[in-house]
Amino acid sequence: MTRVVALLLALLSARCSSPGTSDLLVELSQRRELYDDALDSQDAFRVEVEAATIGRLARERFPELLEGLASSDPAKQDAAAFALGFSRHRGAIDPLAAATGSARPAIRAFAIAALGMLGFREVPMEPFRKLLDDEDPRVRLSALFGLRHLAGPGCPTPVLEAVHVRLSDPAMGIRNEAVLVLGKVGGAAALEMLLSRALRDPEALVRQNVARVLGTVRGPAERTVPALKELLKDEDPSVVRAAQTSLRWIEGAHVDTPAPDR
Repeated sequence: MTRVVALLLALLSARCSSPGTSDLLVELSQRRELYDDALDSQDAFRVEVEAATIGRLARERFPELLEGLASSDPAKQDAAAFALGFSRHRGAIDPLAAATGSARPAIRAFAIAALGMLGFREVPMEPFRKLLDDEDPRVRLSALFGLRHLAGPGCPTPVLEAVHVRLSDPAMGIRNEAVLVLGKVGGAAALEMLLSRALRDPEALVRQNVARVLGTVRGPAERTVPALKELLKDEDPSVVRAAQTSLRWIEGAHVDTPAPDR
């Protein structure tokens, strides 16, 4: 998550320095820097505090953010979409969903990530399915990041299939994010997708997260345990450690139930 958010913030930083931006954009830029520092520190409490501060600002100045999103100024659009993701305001759903259809990749990326961050059940899933096949890798990554806030049992089959395709994406970060989304979805279909491709991904980070997810995804032990034992032979120590942890969880009579967050 941290890497994905950092990428989105890097996109935003290039926009917020544009001349003529409003006081709100300046304030959002300052809050972004503090949020970025919190992410870099990997201090969960700091991240939570800064996210709450941006969320409060977004709710207090919600009408201005909607105006910014609807404006023709790219800097205002991008900053508004970024902040609206923290707002937890249902009034942001339709404007953000509309912005995912923009011709400009940056606003598509910000809007789809923010749409997922809202976290409401009524958020439309079709924009995620569509942007998972976007030509711009930043947009595909942002779609997965946003989807991770919404994914769970009952994920629509077309969306799940679109996530499955991303397990073969040329970009390692996108494949890794797809693994994490499948872990949130859980169930037999997601499990089979993980076992069919991601288990043999060329990147150790992806295989490590597959090992972690296999300890959390709901599925029969006769499918997950052999896969984890295969990962015990991995050449990367981090993959082996993750597989060992998941095996201990499954073999400790916690089969078919989610493991705690690690």
